[in-house]
Amino acid sequence: MKRYFGLALITSVIGLSMGLNSCYYDNAEDLYPADTTTVVDTTIVYTYNAHAKTIIDANCATAGCHIAGTGRQPFTTYAEVSAAIQNFGLLGRLDGSTGAIMPPSGSLPSSQIAILTSWINNNYPEN
Repeated sequence: MKRYFGLALITSVIGLSMGLNSCYYDNAEDLYPADTTTVVDTTIVYTYNAHAKTIIDANCATAGCHIAGTGRQPFTTYAEVSAAIQNFGLLGRLDGSTGAIMPPSGSLPSSQIAILTSWINNNYPEN
């Protein structure tokens, strides 16, 4: 009787072990979550007038920030923005590599930083 009990116990443990290991299920969403990194289209030549100006006007050239009369470098024209790139390290302030992140309200969305970075790295064309 002890022999049958031991055999039954071993069989039960093996069966339970196999059963728990064989009930494994993954779905693609769990294994491969959506990639949320920003990809900038490298075939596009980003320009000030078509791409950068909209971002700058909405986030930088606003009341109390980079407009005339605030004591800060204005960003209302291409010449003013290109001067900031050349003289004040604008890119470093956008990506936080200089320690100061602009705008002060918080970093721009990564897609906008990517566009501005591409534009600046391609010698910031105006048109």
